[in-house]
Amino acid sequence: MKKKIGILGLAAMLLLSFAGCDNSSGSPKPEENDKPTASCENLLDEAVDNFAELKLDEGIAKIEEAYNRERNDTTRMYYALAKLALVSTNSDTLNFMQKTCGFESYPNKLNAIITEPWWDGCLQDGFTEKVAKANPKGFNDALNQLVSILEKTYDEVVGISKDMGQASVTLPAKLVNALGLEELFGSSDILMGKAEIDVVIAATGLVKGALEYVSAFDWTFDTSSIKTDMDVDDFITAVQSGTKLLTVTDTSMLEKSKKSFIDAADLAMSSYDYAIGTNEVYPSEAKDVLREYKIFYDAAKALKDALNNGKTFYVPDADIFYLKEWPPVTDDGNYLVKIDCKKMFDSGVANNAIEKDDSGKVKFYTQYESWGHYSYKNKQNDGCYDYKYGDIDIPESEVVPLTGSFYYVHNKNVEEVKTALKKAIDALPENATTIEWECKTDLLIKVRLPDCININGIDGSDRETYLPVWGKFTDSYDEDY
Repeated sequence: MKKKIGILGLAAMLLLSFAGCDNSSGSPKPEENDKPTASCENLLDEAVDNFAELKLDEGIAKIEEAYNRERNDTTRMYYALAKLALVSTNSDTLNFMQKTCGFESYPNKLNAIITEPWWDGCLQDGFTEKVAKANPKGFNDALNQLVSILEKTYDEVVGISKDMGQASVTLPAKLVNALGLEELFGSSDILMGKAEIDVVIAATGLVKGALEYVSAFDWTFDTSSIKTDMDVDDFITAVQSGTKLLTVTDTSMLEKSKKSFIDAADLAMSSYDYAIGTNEVYPSEAKDVLREYKIFYDAAKALKDALNNGKTFYVPDADIFYLKEWPPVTDDGNYLVKIDCKKMFDSGVANNAIEKDDSGKVKFYTQYESWGHYSYKNKQNDGCYDYKYGDIDIPESEVVPLTGSFYYVHNKNVEEVKTALKKAIDALPENATTIEWECKTDLLIKVRLPDCININGIDGSDRETYLPVWGKFTDSYDEDY
């Protein structure tokens, strides 16, 4: 079966799904002006053939050549898609993956990236150890580089979009099939315009804003102590060296993040306004369909207002797809999530998110999930055996129970848990015939929701939770007597 292109396919799916309808009634109307000359059109046709044969690098090279020869809506649309795909292998990403992340074999060709053997080798070949070795002082520089790569690509695609007119561009059926989208959109040509690609750019802006927000915090700790992927003690030592972990060190990134979210909301709203406006590019049937999705326009408008004016942004406790408008939710618990946008971008918002001791070291906890069963048999008067079953329970005096079979025990090591379980087994009936038990443990940190975020009525002032950060061991025992 022919393998489909995932990288371009995802971008194209986002682009095309925005119209929410099929090509017969929902696509923008084609326009005859501003089309490429025959030579450039041939280059784009050859690129489509390359995509169909999974020759991504060759196809994108032809698109770049067509774009450099002629600047029109068709070459701009193709080139914008190419830029989104090329973020995986441009020189900045290549340097980031090979040097900053330690994957010296990271390929500079899209054709190589979509092949499974490279990914399998990457994941199996000491992932954590490689990244730690390449970043001995933590991940501040790595995050900043990643943000820079995304910002550069975002700015380039925004520039391409600004130069576009409002004419629609044809994606040939051959390209639709190569991207694996024929089941969604049929096997005919598809038309799309500037409004659609602006939605993709808006989505990219949201990702950029999230990365900018994360990079505002300090991620400094001594990773040089991590010698192997599974050495949990080295991991604890490394993290505890970061006494300023998750404190804001770059307030300018908080401002950049805020602006990215606002710009994304603006793009989404302007795209929607144009699509349903008085233009003749979109047929009335398409505009009717788009109006059914006005809820997302309302959400973008509410988010922008909250960010600009320091208000609270509410996500309603309802199926958004069935709402006719973004409801004016008040602080009465009728929401799923609320975010205080004024506090969200305060430099101290997450300074106490992770529990630390008096010296500033992160406190670690261990989660033990244990279960066990035993069985025994009693001989009845008729000579048959009556089988009995029960659960092995670890005495509460040995470990501290939290809920069900989960136990959170600070500074308890593996041997202590095994000892407690052995005591429980020793206390079983003497005629127990089969014993089975299993014990798993994970390393956790205690985190508190920042008080700017409230989820279903619970905020950081009254909610603490344990977040797993490392899996440690699984031990089991199965014996018949």
